[in-house]
Amino acid sequence: PGRIMVEERDDSTVTGHEFGDRQMSGVDPVAARAHWDALADSYDEAKARRHVYAEALYGLVGGSVLPDARRVLDVGCGTGQLLGRLRVQAGVGVDASAKMIEQARQRFRQRSELAFKVADAAAVGGLGPFDVVVSADLLEHVPDWRAVVAAMVQACAPGGIIVIATPSPKWAAALWVLERLKLKMPEGPHAFVAIRDVARQLAGCGCRVEQMGTHLILPANLGGLGPRLSRWAQRRAGLRHLGVIQRVVARRAAAGANDRTE
Repeated sequence: PGRIMVEERDDSTVTGHEFGDRQMSGVDPVAARAHWDALADSYDEAKARRHVYAEALYGLVGGSVLPDARRVLDVGCGTGQLLGRLRVQAGVGVDASAKMIEQARQRFRQRSELAFKVADAAAVGGLGPFDVVVSADLLEHVPDWRAVVAAMVQACAPGGIIVIATPSPKWAAALWVLERLKLKMPEGPHAFVAIRDVARQLAGCGCRVEQMGTHLILPANLGGLGPRLSRWAQRRAGLRHLGVIQRVVARRAAAGANDRTE
């Protein structure tokens, strides 16, 4: 396995249902797909209303994509908002929701370098190789997130970058309240995943974790106060782990590289 090389820590743990030697999330993929199909027509509008979170999320993930990345895979692409922000020679977005993919194809029909496919996230391994593989707010909605991470690594070219963002389990109660108050998009079937567990899975798949932490301590605008407070908190070591967005950036070992721990 690779080595986790990070300074920031997040020791949150979220347990799921035991299934063999794996913890399954308990998320029903049929129910999850139906949930996102139902939201597809209003998804972009809902994201626009909650633009502070969306801008932070897409900025954190998209900002990790190097300018020279030629081929990028977005796993769980939704309507293609993240992929559409990138300037790449070839971009592929996959999502289990056919309605989301329909919206993405319509929205980016003039972008010939982008392609959108209906596919299970755990089955993307054969689509590569890609210079960069990204995922934003997906792992919490799949029945086996470890299988999805392994497939993302498989789809990534040796030496390529994998970027994963997912909500922090520490925000589970707050997000539940916000949803009940209709201040956020319905989450649908989900089970939040701790970013340190994702980092361990990436390391176990032969990747070197280069960055890991949380961001956006206040996911609201509040007249501009929210983003400023979040930037201030990001510079305070004691507050960095309290953000709603978890992100990990990892690099797949180059071909022939020996990146094993002792």
